[in-house]
Amino acid sequence: QLLLHHPSQWFYSFLIGLKATVLDLDYVNALPLLAWALIFCLALSKKIRQTILGPLGSPLSLLIWINLGIQMVVNSALVGFETAHQYALLRYMPHLVAASLIPLLLILENLATRSAKGWAPSKAWAVLAVSAAVLFPNVFTLSYWFEPLPGRSPAFSWWPPVYAEIVRDEPDPFETLIETLDREAADPEETLLAWPPYINEILIFYVGHHYLIVPSVLQDSPCETCIIREIGPRNYQKFKRMPKWVVFFMNPLQGIPPGYELTTIPFFRHSPDATRPEITRHDFPDGRKRPTGHIFVYKRL
Repeated sequence: QLLLHHPSQWFYSFLIGLKATVLDLDYVNALPLLAWALIFCLALSKKIRQTILGPLGSPLSLLIWINLGIQMVVNSALVGFETAHQYALLRYMPHLVAASLIPLLLILENLATRSAKGWAPSKAWAVLAVSAAVLFPNVFTLSYWFEPLPGRSPAFSWWPPVYAEIVRDEPDPFETLIETLDREAADPEETLLAWPPYINEILIFYVGHHYLIVPSVLQDSPCETCIIREIGPRNYQKFKRMPKWVVFFMNPLQGIPPGYELTTIPFFRHSPDATRPEITRHDFPDGRKRPTGHIFVYKRL
């Protein structure tokens, strides 16, 4: 519909999607742009051009590049990018993210083999330089040096926070929230209201057997009509009750509703979405620093 009715907006979304895919592949070091730039600079020399570019013509490399290109174009054309932070859809192409380094590794293997057969020491630096650009994400990748969008702060290098998160075992605010909700015996007829709506997916998975999670739909909308048709009007009326729990992330209600008490849980990520495992979205919390916000949990007395 966007393509048919607003072609200029679709084209803009398409271009941003392509840019986001390239930068995010670079950010996770699957497509290190500086390493590839160095490779093609070396290919300007006629003496080693075939050594460098030869592996790119192999059937395996061609298969990876063709599939990667198709996936990038299709994702950008159909979806573009995700959220105002312009995330690429890498989660729909994990096999290509893992495989996109293979052509570069084949080139490194060819360079190393050629170097071992008698390259002059003055040329062996090329192997070390390219290897360094690949092995030290993301210090030597371009995406870090682009001005990040507001709220999206890529780390200079994500190796330290990755291992620090494992070693320090920082308390996860979502785990604290789930423990709070599970602490008392729950009536499966009680309801839970959460905001923003995409948090419902987390709560359905972890506490959906204890509470009815109120769906975020507009009254008299096609979505509401579909839900009523599936579960019946009587069951749908259960969502109209005063919820046992009201959970708001980052932004609280104007005041504590009558008959409720408030519990706050410190939050150390830039957004609830930052708990996702994708390195482009994941935010590594540090409990020693000031929290970026809170989870506001209202419990009916």
